[in-house]
Amino acid sequence: MSPLLKRFFTILSLIFGGLFFLIVLAVGILLFQLSRGPLNLDFLKSSIIEKVLTKSDTLDFETLQLSWESVDSPLRLEGLNIRYAQGHQKTREAFLEKVQCNFGLKKLLQLKAVPEEVVIEGARITIHSFKGEVSEDRYKANLSFKIINNLLKKTLDLKSVLVTDSTLEIKSQKTPIIFDLSARIAQRSVSPVTIQGKISAKNQGGAGEIITDIAYQENVGDIGVSITVSGFDSDTFDDIVPEVFLQNLTFTDLSSTLSYSYSLKTGEHAAYLKGTLCNADVTQSAYWNAPLLFPKLAFEGELKGKQFTIKELETSVQDIPMSISTRGTIDEKMDQLHLETHVTVRKIPFKDLAKVWPKGAANSAREWITENITEGTSPKASLIMKSHFDFSAQKTFFTLDSLSGTIEVQNALLSYVETMPKINKLMATAHFDAEHFDIEIKGGETHGLKISSGELFIGKFSDKVPHLALDVNIVGGLGDVLSLIDHKPLEYAKDYGLDPETSTGQTQAKLKMTFPLLSPFETSKIETIVSAKVTNATLRDLANLNVVLSKGDLEINVGSKQVSVKGHAFLNGEESQLLLTHQEKNNALDLKVQTQLTPTSLSKLWHEADVFFKGTAPLSLHYQSDAKKRGTLALTINLKGAEVNTLVYKKDFGIPSTLVVDGVYEQGRLRRIEKVSFKDENQWVVGGSADFSSEDGALSTLNLVWSHKEKNILKATYLLHKNGARFLDLTAGQIDLKNFMDTDLTELSNPQHLKEHPIDAEPMRVEFEAQKVVFGKELGLLNNKLTLFLEKGLVQNLSYTGLTEEAVKGKRDVFAQIYQTKKGALRKLRVQTEQGGAFLRALDIFDNIRGGRLKLIAYHDPAFRKKEWVGKMKVRDFTLLKAPLLTRIFSLFPTGGAELTSGEGMKFKLLKMRFGASSKAFRIHASRAHGISIGFNLSGEIEKGDKGRLNLQGTMIPLYVVNTLVSKIPLIGEVISGGKNEGLFSVAFYIAGRKDKPEISANPFSIITPGITRQLFPSQETSLTRDDNWIDEEDTEGDVFDQEFNEK
Repeated sequence: MSPLLKRFFTILSLIFGGLFFLIVLAVGILLFQLSRGPLNLDFLKSSIIEKVLTKSDTLDFETLQLSWESVDSPLRLEGLNIRYAQGHQKTREAFLEKVQCNFGLKKLLQLKAVPEEVVIEGARITIHSFKGEVSEDRYKANLSFKIINNLLKKTLDLKSVLVTDSTLEIKSQKTPIIFDLSARIAQRSVSPVTIQGKISAKNQGGAGEIITDIAYQENVGDIGVSITVSGFDSDTFDDIVPEVFLQNLTFTDLSSTLSYSYSLKTGEHAAYLKGTLCNADVTQSAYWNAPLLFPKLAFEGELKGKQFTIKELETSVQDIPMSISTRGTIDEKMDQLHLETHVTVRKIPFKDLAKVWPKGAANSAREWITENITEGTSPKASLIMKSHFDFSAQKTFFTLDSLSGTIEVQNALLSYVETMPKINKLMATAHFDAEHFDIEIKGGETHGLKISSGELFIGKFSDKVPHLALDVNIVGGLGDVLSLIDHKPLEYAKDYGLDPETSTGQTQAKLKMTFPLLSPFETSKIETIVSAKVTNATLRDLANLNVVLSKGDLEINVGSKQVSVKGHAFLNGEESQLLLTHQEKNNALDLKVQTQLTPTSLSKLWHEADVFFKGTAPLSLHYQSDAKKRGTLALTINLKGAEVNTLVYKKDFGIPSTLVVDGVYEQGRLRRIEKVSFKDENQWVVGGSADFSSEDGALSTLNLVWSHKEKNILKATYLLHKNGARFLDLTAGQIDLKNFMDTDLTELSNPQHLKEHPIDAEPMRVEFEAQKVVFGKELGLLNNKLTLFLEKGLVQNLSYTGLTEEAVKGKRDVFAQIYQTKKGALRKLRVQTEQGGAFLRALDIFDNIRGGRLKLIAYHDPAFRKKEWVGKMKVRDFTLLKAPLLTRIFSLFPTGGAELTSGEGMKFKLLKMRFGASSKAFRIHASRAHGISIGFNLSGEIEKGDKGRLNLQGTMIPLYVVNTLVSKIPLIGEVISGGKNEGLFSVAFYIAGRKDKPEISANPFSIITPGITRQLFPSQETSLTRDDNWIDEEDTEGDVFDQEFNEK
């Protein structure tokens, strides 16, 4: 048997508490080797035999029978006497008859211990060295034991060795042992060797029995050994094996059977071991923190060739079931024994995991798991340890080559960063070895989110600072995901303008975290990436830009170095494409948006959006900011498909236009607009700049320039003083205000609007100067100067002066005022001009009047926001030219219309009108006009707009001077004619329909109706002479209007 095989049995004994059958096996193997040739005694270096013999005073050999024959040698040894004495107290004798022993001298010389001299008397053999000549005599020899002298000195640690003719005496450190040997040599042929033997030994001091059966047939070449041990407890078994085998081990009953076979022809060997150990207890283990308890340990193992296996052993640690199995490989070349041990634990609570996890086995992984995985259970945990014993040196070395394991995790609680929410209801499988720890996550929950899968990895434990990497897939609400990454130490979301509390949407996200396992923990070392796909997302105040994102299908990536949001969404209600990035290196924010802008969406950024344009417009926005929240805004709006209202120059809706804004941000607020550019295909351009308050972000200064074909049209300067006063200065050359006249600004004074936009309630002074103002036509007003005061969305005071193009010698002849009455209840408007016709033509109100002194007064009650302006107007001494509508009316009568079509026109002495004006219509409550040849009165309503409708009615008095003479007759004139300045005869007419296609009709019988009859059957119009009680007459004093205009 090879020395490594003996070492295998040594290791086997260590695994099971000591190889209790070694002494018996050694006796049998020693005898067989003596029969086959040289014996390698290296295994004796372990001093095992010496330790066994010094404790064998209670061992009783009842019988020992051996017999065999050799066919290869004529040498025959007949009779062998064996006697040993221990301490001279007891003597045991056994006699073996007919023992043949074949000594091959050449093989004897293969002993590793080099003898000084070998002398065989009666033979011509002298051996001086391994290289010397060897000769032998096969027929007769007397054996001398001188060779053994030096051999045993070099192989055994004994005091002395004395060799005589036939007696070998060996004295050990503790007690002398004597062997007596005598033999006869016979020279004759022999038959094949057959060995059948049995060794039986009982323990005289207590329970226990050892039985060894040996069988050998030389013609077959196989040796078989069976050893049975039974009835030993730890106390009695301790008498026959070294203490090292049973250290910390106690048991009440040991029963086992070892079967061993060896082929001398092939050198193959196999062994099988099976047995039970009852009530075993390892009180102290090098690996486990608690005693190993074996109520009934059934063990089973086998050796085949160079491979051996110890089948699964069932045990427990503090009532925790555990099984252990081992397999190994013998490496004779390297003189090593390699082991692989499997440990399996089932249904163990994680709080008890430290009890069964071996100390020193993947200690870093052991510490992390037991500290960070709590609650829950492990249905199955397994450990695989690979190790080897090295016998090549004088001292045996044990080395742990590798360690790995698997832990199934069920309903556990996992901590990874102290300040981050824990993962609960964790379902996972953990894999670990000496260098790494890897958790394959199959499910769990954290912070209201479901974890579908993931991985937690720790390594490399041999590094000075191992790292932890977490990679999980989570499903849940966007707000919960953002709240998760807003925990310390990350705090990413709000820094990037993503508010978890106002963010919604269904999210599938991947969270990745990597950081070193430092002590103390350093938050700055954490690297985190969150990649999320969000459906139906809502983000309020995106990037602090007052933008609401809704119905978004987004990809959101958040990390320690960058955050990005991209995808399709609705921004302020408009479908958009956006890309937002935030760089950690310089804390720069970069936002790009492609969207469709509408007045509704723009109104959330700017409340006057509906004044600016109608329809939709593609918008391109690029916003950038740095670490100090200083940045730029580039905004481009393509207005080619929109209905743009510039309030300045537009003649018709639908002008193709583009708006470009370049702004500068500081501290997250818009501080300055370096460039505003509004362009269209007609070469109209609006450009300028603006500044905003550093305190509250309000607009502090604004400079705009309107130009056309590189010619400046209007300059606007807005200024906000530190005391809160606001000023707007407007300067123009020639400017067209046609569209401004069509704009309804009454909504600005709406209380709800003022509540939502308090800036419009603040007072502001506006000054306007223009060389020429037109309203869609060439004729306009010159040298215009306007000063007005706005408060609560209304014009509270206004002062205007200008001159018409027909003014005499450039003298200002147009005056207008708006101011509050002394009682403060009403706002009052006054207009006066010496060229009423030119004034009305310039305002594009009426084109057919020439000359005329116009005076107008109107009132408005701010308490009734939708209440119209109500007032009176007088025009004296004017001429009516080419009035198509009046011409059609006059054509219905036999006289009076020719003057309208003539070059000189029809002259009128006076026009008086009482009216009401609102944003929707102009109402004529009553009006009268008369000249020499004709007079008429008119009432009704005119809707605003080119396609507005007309609903008018009136009466015409032909030959006005003659016809009204009757009304001037004292006493009876007014009765007959129907009133002062009423004609004896007049015709009623009606105008209805659209402005561009009105229908005119007249009552032909009304011309013969005398005035007294009309008084009996009055028409719907109301006399201009009725009192207007709402007018405060005292407030008219000091006006530029004469007293005549204020008559009742």
